[in-house]
Amino acid sequence: MLAGLADGTVETVADLRVRGRADEIAAELRETHLPALEEAGYIEWDREAGTIEPGPNFEEAAGHVADLPMPELEPSDD
Repeated sequence: MLAGLADGTVETVADLRVRGRADEIAAELRETHLPALEEAGYIEWDREAGTIEPGPNFEEAAGHVADLPMPELEPSDD
């Protein structure tokens, strides 16, 4: 989510690619992860509109995004 905000590909909850059981993961996002990120000041989340924006402490978290492993987008030929 933070990487998506940093590169401008995430503006709404719907922009988040959900893997696994979509309904369970969406509920977990709404009930756990989004509130925690908002409380930390990393995001501003408008629950009614479903929008997500960088929060006042976003740069602190975004600075760590470059350290995260990136998943392979295409399967390897191994």
